[in-house]
Amino acid sequence: MASRTLRTTRPYSVPLAEIGLLTRDYEQRLELAKLKVVAGALGLPLGELTQRDRNYQLQKGRLRARAFSRADFLQGTALLEQDKASEGTAYLVRAIGSDPENDSAVARLFSALVYRSFAIPVGSPIMHAEGLNSARFSPAAGAPA
Repeated sequence: MASRTLRTTRPYSVPLAEIGLLTRDYEQRLELAKLKVVAGALGLPLGELTQRDRNYQLQKGRLRARAFSRADFLQGTALLEQDKASEGTAYLVRAIGSDPENDSAVARLFSALVYRSFAIPVGSPIMHAEGLNSARFSPAAGAPA
């Protein structure tokens, strides 16, 4: 009884990225072939059917984006309620990026930015021996006058 050895190398060295591109191209050609068959069966021009399919795919993408946007909105809101402002605002920004029409996320982000201080100090506070009542600045980028 002869033993079989396992081949560990591929017979052809094709990069995985190229395999992915070839696979996508093949899937698109199969989809077009299906649409041709359906168009012929329905007696519709192929162009009309491909346009309908394109619109359907766009609508499906928008619905998916809205679902992700809602999930990010809920996660961002929960993080803000846990006083994790940086993480919460990041989720809200992503929610708005996925669906710019998500008015709830826009309002919540605006509220979070207005009612929290996100300023990062660039130095230590200036200490004064006596109380400070006023300050004047020159036009030269905030240098004291």
